[in-house]
This record gives sequence, C-alpha cells and structure tokens, in this order.
Amino acid sequence: AVVSTQSTGMDFHRNEGGRKKQREVFVEQLKMAVKAEKPVVIHGRGADKEVFEVLKEMLPAEHKIHYHSYSGTASLALELAENFANLYFGISGLVTYTPSDLTSVVKEIPFDRILIETDSPYLRPSCNWNVDRKDPRTNSPGMGIVIADAIAKLREISLDDVLMQARENVTEIYGI
Repeated sequence: AVVSTQSTGMDFHRNEGGRKKQREVFVEQLKMAVKAEKPVVIHGRGADKEVFEVLKEMLPAEHKIHYHSYSGTASLALELAENFANLYFGISGLVTYTPSDLTSVVKEIPFDRILIETDSPYLRPSCNWNVDRKDPRTNSPGMGIVIADAIAKLREISLDDVLMQARENVTEIYGI
C-alpha cells in the first residue's frame, strides 16, 4: 500500500534547476499530495524558510507532513509545529555531533512530533559503531538506535520512552 508521497521540496544547497523551477515543481507535487490525501515527505536543505512559506500557501493546516532530516532552527521548527498540527520532524545522525543546531531543536519541539531517521547511507551518527568492516563511514538503518539515544540524553528521558514515542509517531503519520 502507498503510505505517502515521495520526498519533495526545495534544495538550495545544490540549487539544481534554479529556485524558481524548484518552487514550481514543489507546488505541483504538494497539489498531488493533497488530492491523494497522503502524507507529504518534505526535503528543505538550505531552504527551510522558503519551504515553510510554500507549505502555508499550499497545504491545509491538518495535512500530515514529515519534514525529512530537519536541520533548520528551533524557532522555525516551533513555528512549523504551531502552523501544522500533523507535522513531524525527522531527526538524523546530525544530532549526535557537537556543536549541533539540532540540540535546541530536539529539546524544544513537541516530543510527540519526533521521528528518528538515519538518512542512510548519509548523515552517519558520530559514534564508534562500525556496521561495515570495508567502510567504517557507512551508515545504516541500524544506526537509528544511536540517534534515539542522543535524543533521550538531550531530553533527559529514557531511551525506551524515545523509542516508544517514535513508534507511535510513525503510526500516527503513516498508519503503519
């Protein structure tokens, strides 16, 4: 079963296709997500403010949104959460690096809006775990526990609490 749209959004880090074209394509894909009544997975690398503006313009406030590998500010995250009751923040391995802007994000966003992401094979957590003897830099879905542990430490709660809440959040957004 199809549980969401593909990842869509804007990426100003690479800026492929130019900002105007990225916005046009993003708008069309959001229209399809609304019509299909499916959660939308957002990619907003280097374009968080612009993505937020388009989301406000195009999506109903109750639409389910997964903000993939969120790396924006805590203040923008709170504004996103306030505007979209069903927006969830994907927290990646970047949270394990210090200093990390994600530290304040993880501490301040609503706990019931956190998703754990590895973004494998990218954004490997900072840890000594080696999941691939041939390439110790490799990331994998198995690294999710390292991210969950970092979230638990930042929020000063148990790892079990993080894992249970993340599972509930996945069920809430995707129905799985």
